[in-house]
Amino acid sequence: MRELVLKSPAKINLGLRVLGKRSDGYHEIRTILQEIELHDLLYLNRIKEGIQLRCNHPRLPLNEQNLAFKAARLIKEKTRFSGGVKIYLDKKIPVGGGLGGGSSNAACVIKGLNQLWGLGLTLEEMQNLGAEIGSDVPFFISGGTALATGRGEKIQQLPSFPKTWLIVITPDLEISTSWAYKNLNLELTNYSTNSNMILPEDEWSRWLSRVWEGKLINSFEDLVIRAHPMVGKAKKLLEQVGARWVSLSGSGSSVFGIFNNRREAELARSRIMESTWFVYLTHTVAR
Repeated sequence: MRELVLKSPAKINLGLRVLGKRSDGYHEIRTILQEIELHDLLYLNRIKEGIQLRCNHPRLPLNEQNLAFKAARLIKEKTRFSGGVKIYLDKKIPVGGGLGGGSSNAACVIKGLNQLWGLGLTLEEMQNLGAEIGSDVPFFISGGTALATGRGEKIQQLPSFPKTWLIVITPDLEISTSWAYKNLNLELTNYSTNSNMILPEDEWSRWLSRVWEGKLINSFEDLVIRAHPMVGKAKKLLEQVGARWVSLSGSGSSVFGIFNNRREAELARSRIMESTWFVYLTHTVAR
């Protein structure tokens, strides 16, 4: 095998609680990660030596600062594989939007090189490699629906979330995850004004009651909306076009709205006229 073309999916957070700061400087979190259909494409070509990365996004780095490159270098070093890879990243997931695009790219490279180079790594071994790169990477190794705890690297697979249609909106704004954690007031996160999910079908309610306790909130939402009012505007817009539940994903800037069915989601999408924002109709994906 000399070439692979792989989908590198985005994710949303169905609830994200920041529980406190740990002794190692990271934060303890609890979140439900859900894969969605929105995805980048990665083209992997086997070459004699080295790592080459190209991308259609003009602002993304093409070196160690890019998680796809970092993943390729890490797996090459850990396995001592002598060959190389040429990577082309066709970027469709918004950068800095809380949709996990960079982590997904890293996971996709790990899985792809395991196949392309015939390394024979197990799922657990790939997830351990991913955890060295970033907290969300182990989730994207397996995908689907999962509960993430610790700093986000401890993954417990959950029963698949019922297939759901949603609209993702990313304002023309990138939000740094490190900024969000630095400015988060943990004493206030227990008093978030976020509304709980209004589940339109009994199937959703039964699913949620099995995997989550308490109110389904995102601890970053109030902070991000206060600092960046356009995120609040995007949330309000989704509510106005009929979303049954709207939430921030990750630490933003993306928000998503869940709809009863595809027809309602398509109708809502047709009513959204923002021309400078990323607006995407998509659905959840099972593992």
